[in-house]
Amino acid sequence: MDETGPRRPSRPRRWLRWLLALPFLFALASLLQVAVLRFIDPPFSAFMLA
Repeated sequence: MDETGPRRPSRPRRWLRWLLALPFLFALASLLQVAVLRFIDPPFSAFMLA
């Protein structure tokens, strides 16, 4: 008997999974930035550069 490993999802399914995960990853990155800057004083800001 030939035993193969689990099949990988098809390419469109992988693309769809990434497209659905992108908003959650964006929100997580935003929350992480806010949490870090809540406790660490930023060295410069956009207001300082303008």
